[in-house]
Amino acid sequence: EQHHKNLDFIFDFMGYNVRSTNLNASVGIEQLKKLDNSIRIRKENQKLFNELLKDNPKIELQKINLDETSSFCLPIILSSSEKRDLLLVELPKFGIECRPIISGNLIRQPVFSHKLKGKYRNDICEKADKIHDRGMYLPNHQFVDREKVQYMVDKINEVLKRN
Repeated sequence: EQHHKNLDFIFDFMGYNVRSTNLNASVGIEQLKKLDNSIRIRKENQKLFNELLKDNPKIELQKINLDETSSFCLPIILSSSEKRDLLLVELPKFGIECRPIISGNLIRQPVFSHKLKGKYRNDICEKADKIHDRGMYLPNHQFVDREKVQYMVDKINEVLKRN
């Protein structure tokens, strides 16, 4: 079974939890000073993105409580895997970074389904499968502004209208 078209987001082996270096920690401390403003921008982007796409029948928006999250990306679930795969190919042509929702259904990742076969339960996870097959991320960070959100939505609608 092909798990994702983009092999950058396949988990094929167990990894390690590596701790930060002192240099990384000092950079992180400085970045924390910018955190509140970055979170505010991300939340505004998410609200606008959801408002602009809420009536598109080909898209399901992730239910996000913006009181509890900073919206690190702009996630969508398409009505079919073909539409998701089409957007993953077409949006980069317009300069829009996008990717499958990272990991999707972990049970379907090679690290669990091939290398450790028999050691983990193989449950049916309908919602995780839906995300795995039809979900994708678009960028959201403090350098994405209203104009860029509108551009992404316009290109999503343009591509989906053609197909």
